[in-house]
Amino acid sequence: MYPYREMAMTKGAMGQVVMVAMLSMCLVPVSFLVNRIVPEVYMDEMFHIPQAQEYCKGDFHKWDPMITTFPGLYLLSLVYVGMVLPAAKFLHVTPSLLELCNPAVLRSVNLALLLLCSLLFFNIIRHLEPKRSERKALAKAFLLSLYPLHWFFAFLYYTDVGSTTAVMAMYLAGLKRAYWISSLLAAIAVMFRQTNVVWVIFVVCAGILDMLSSPMNSSTDVRKELTDIPSIDRTLRILATDLEDLKGVRRRRAAQNSSLSFISPDTEVKQKGPRKFESRGLVWEVHALVKLAWAERTMILQNFSPLIAVILAFFAFVLHNGGIVVGAKDAHKVSPHFAQICYFGLVTAAALAPVHFWPHRIYDAARQLHKRHVWVFALGGCTLAFLFVHYFSFAHPYLLADNRHYTFYLWKKVICAHWSAKYCLIPLYVYSWWSIYNCLQNYKSKLWILVLFVGIVGVLVPTPLIEFRYYTIPMYLIALHCRMEQDHEDLESLLVALIYTAVNVSTMYLFLYRPFQWAHEPGVQRFMW
Repeated sequence: MYPYREMAMTKGAMGQVVMVAMLSMCLVPVSFLVNRIVPEVYMDEMFHIPQAQEYCKGDFHKWDPMITTFPGLYLLSLVYVGMVLPAAKFLHVTPSLLELCNPAVLRSVNLALLLLCSLLFFNIIRHLEPKRSERKALAKAFLLSLYPLHWFFAFLYYTDVGSTTAVMAMYLAGLKRAYWISSLLAAIAVMFRQTNVVWVIFVVCAGILDMLSSPMNSSTDVRKELTDIPSIDRTLRILATDLEDLKGVRRRRAAQNSSLSFISPDTEVKQKGPRKFESRGLVWEVHALVKLAWAERTMILQNFSPLIAVILAFFAFVLHNGGIVVGAKDAHKVSPHFAQICYFGLVTAAALAPVHFWPHRIYDAARQLHKRHVWVFALGGCTLAFLFVHYFSFAHPYLLADNRHYTFYLWKKVICAHWSAKYCLIPLYVYSWWSIYNCLQNYKSKLWILVLFVGIVGVLVPTPLIEFRYYTIPMYLIALHCRMEQDHEDLESLLVALIYTAVNVSTMYLFLYRPFQWAHEPGVQRFMW
């Protein structure tokens, strides 16, 4: 038995080594080109790299007031450069830590983080889909690593790749219920970007859902009953509908040495006589979950107190600081930018276009239009999207003044091409969210989807600036939990890989070989996300 297990573990480790090697073969040549053609700092690097170099000098008190995030990237870079320094001295490359803190070496921090993130993707996929073959899990992790926004910023000294990696590591630890480790990683994630505190809250809520819905100490019969529930998400429906019934459930659990059970709407139980539970809607499920969480508050606090401590510490900082950002507070004021929800839905669906815009999925959407709940979703979604686009859509001054970003051209050439253009996109917004929801509901509960949606709203709506790189983490959370159609998985994966490759080659070509100049400012300008 054990030799076979060791062989499987060795095979799995070898697969991950091969994936990292393949990614490195793609990363290193592009990194060489970037550092040769753009050796000087560019865009936000003019703030990040000098600040990191101050840390390399040992000056931890000097701070650039234009930097809005915590110093997580700079502290990690200091550790990274310190690890590289002995090898550099041995090879007679550089004699000092400060000389090693040059743009090329600092940029390589994100290359290493991208490779680490690919391993995290693989392990998350293996945890979420244990029946998925190792080959397909490696292929999906490799594919996600090629996502254009994630890929592009791996070659520059930005906080995005580090932020994504820290959140994925925190999430993986949370999935494995290693909450002390997850809390440490949560603190690191917040040190990279303050809005990651929303994903810390998401990990707590998702962990509570998982803990309350899993029969950890239940008997074999109860475990089998829960496993046989037809609904894959095991929709949370507790045995009691008031506090007295809930207390009775807890007494029975203590007597039988089993955990609280969750049942489907069609499961009959003997509680004051047989009773059939019927669907009472999402509001009832939330109400039931809150009651059960309150009943199990001691267990929840014992398990999630490390993560809760990180959340409370962050909010204490916000109260002390008078806001979420560290510097440049006037340019990053909180705003009700609800149109971000529409943009995010479309960008995320487009990121997996072969999945969400596959002909059979569009056909399924059209075929379901005769159903009442689909019409309610469509009309309600269109109404909300119209209100968001009409009343809560605006352009940040940075967006209008900077033609180096692709969002500038999308705003000018698409959304503002005509007064009606932004309204014509509403059906696409609604369809994108419909497709995302349908993809998620096959594998996750409605409550889990609701928690994720609230997290997306919490991260994006207060953000006045339209930046696709802010969409990366929630896009990954959706992509990791969505699965391609088994009949078309290989073809869809191939199409996604081709699209990502084409976009990466195009954007990097424009960045490196199509520079331009501004009449009002000296220097070379380059196109980027």
